[in-house]
Amino acid sequence: NFVLEQDTNRVWTITQPLRLPADSELVGVMLKKLEGLRAVELEKTVVTKFSEYGLEPPAARYTVLRRGTATNAVLAQVDFGIPRLEDGQTFARRPDETMVYRVLTQNRNKLPSRFFQLRHRRLWNFAPASVRKLAVNIDSIRHEFERNTSGQWTGKRGLLSKTDQVRFEQALTVLSQLRAARWTERGADKLGLFGFLEMRQRLDLEVRVGDKTVTKMISLG
Repeated sequence: NFVLEQDTNRVWTITQPLRLPADSELVGVMLKKLEGLRAVELEKTVVTKFSEYGLEPPAARYTVLRRGTATNAVLAQVDFGIPRLEDGQTFARRPDETMVYRVLTQNRNKLPSRFFQLRHRRLWNFAPASVRKLAVNIDSIRHEFERNTSGQWTGKRGLLSKTDQVRFEQALTVLSQLRAARWTERGADKLGLFGFLEMRQRLDLEVRVGDKTVTKMISLG
């Protein structure tokens, strides 16, 4: 289960199960998909046992509430039940009706089912000029670079060339605004699935934030 809330500035936040900034673009896409959801067929007009369709309790429920009202009035709500493997359809219903519909399973699967799928995709946000040190780790080999007092980058062999200085700053600009294309999984037990346990490629950055130095790391699977 997860809960999203929009504040008066129209900024979305994941509030349950963890409090995290949400990606407004992804939330908007989800709401449009819910708004555009269409039934393929009416399964039955009057249903008394929704459990037969996996709808009591439902496999998933999406509820949209009106912001800024004392009662948080429900604007829309849809329940999803058992998928039909034979025709790629899934049972669905509106809780205020006695009817059961069928929707395309592919449309149901396009809706996020886990909270982290809507997390803000910006990995971090810092000024490239605030980076003081950078280390590139590939297997057991570590390459370290550091700014000198003039703000130029130096490596093991001394001052980098003018061309490399420019390339370095361009790379830092990209890194400082790095975004995830999408979130795929969560949890330390999933790291091995994506090749992270070996930790063969990693970037370490020392970033100056105010009067403190913060270390940021990113691993490549």
